[in-house]
Amino acid sequence: MQPPAVGVVPLTHMVGDDDQDTALLRDMASDAERYLQSFRWCKGIEEAYWGGGVGKVFALFLFKIIPATAEIDEWLWVVTGDVPQAYLVLDESNSPAEAFETYLDLMTKWVDLAREGRSSRDLPPTGVPPTPESATDLAQRLTFLKTEIKPFLGRGL
Repeated sequence: MQPPAVGVVPLTHMVGDDDQDTALLRDMASDAERYLQSFRWCKGIEEAYWGGGVGKVFALFLFKIIPATAEIDEWLWVVTGDVPQAYLVLDESNSPAEAFETYLDLMTKWVDLAREGRSSRDLPPTGVPPTPESATDLAQRLTFLKTEIKPFLGRGL
């Protein structure tokens, strides 16, 4: 079956730059699966795809889940790595590049609010308190993603 997104490969075909990178990416895929399965609305995972990434830094995965209820989306992106994990619904992003941009946008909004000590339920949780210090740390990571990871978008991410 073809996933409803372009630019992804089955998780079984995921290959990094070398054996070590591939092993790190496989660990990240397991982290992404555990993350999704930690939510009560996810009864299991039916399909898994890789959208790209750099081992231990950043990776995008696309999953078809078994939702607990009909109103839960069955296709979700998961971002994982040295950044806050997040899931994104497919209708916001139909490719790894779009999912990457959506993630950056959402986390940038979180940074803006956290600089003022605020947060929003409309944004993915980051696992850290919304403080100016947390905002500065995440802003630095997002800058790194924009400058060092974004160029890989044409090569698997």
